[in-house]
Amino acid sequence: MQSDEHNVSFPQPSLPPPDSANTRTSWTARSSSSTGVTSKPLLGSDPSTSLCTCLYSDILTGSSVTNDPFDYEQKYAPDEEYEEMSPKARVYRVYVDESTKFDREMVNGWREALDVLLVFAALFSAVVTTFVTQTCQSLQVDQAQVGNSLLSEMIGIQRTMLLVMVHGPEAVKVVQPALTSFPTNVSDFWVNGLWFASLGLSLATTLLVVLAKQWIHQYTLIQAGSPRDHSRIRHFRYMALQKWHVPLIIELLPVLMHAALGLFFLGLIIYLCSL
Repeated sequence: MQSDEHNVSFPQPSLPPPDSANTRTSWTARSSSSTGVTSKPLLGSDPSTSLCTCLYSDILTGSSVTNDPFDYEQKYAPDEEYEEMSPKARVYRVYVDESTKFDREMVNGWREALDVLLVFAALFSAVVTTFVTQTCQSLQVDQAQVGNSLLSEMIGIQRTMLLVMVHGPEAVKVVQPALTSFPTNVSDFWVNGLWFASLGLSLATTLLVVLAKQWIHQYTLIQAGSPRDHSRIRHFRYMALQKWHVPLIIELLPVLMHAALGLFFLGLIIYLCSL
């Protein structure tokens, strides 16, 4: 007689329908936060099945999986009818938020670059001034040489008077005193000219940096008023920056410092070669 143990069939567990409350309770767990309701899979469950179940549950409940920080329709309440262009309309508040983020990044980059450039220009100007103070003396008349020249002329006059007293005026030849010239080296003119030009560019860069920082300070001043007033004032200031080419001026300031450095090193090379 053949055993019936092979013919025994075990009942298969039936899964509840997707929209039942038991499925959502067994496969997902809801956690509420300040931004909204999010779904999390329970430990020990299949990740793919849990993800599908979470997404399906989110669709059923109408909740969002992620909270978009740039969703201004969710951040700001819609305007009332015929109030779309009011002083506190949503379009102005959105413009203020976006322009504030843009201006913050732009101004912070400018301030960091200008602070570094200002410190470097001040130190460089002090160094160049020290060199110029020492080398500009070569362009002036040497007082010791002038004294030696006058002393030589006095000795010559006394010698002439002695000859007149001994041999008479006929024995003395009239000699016109030669004007003593004080020659200067051509390299001194080049060195001082290059270093003075370098110092001028460095000081001009410092002045422009200070002006640029004042422009930025005025640009970031907060004015009282409605979001519409803030939007108009910000747009007016930004267009003024573009009209006066402030971004271009800030970008050209490092070029001026590079030119000042180049002139200084060129003068230093000439000075060392003339030693």
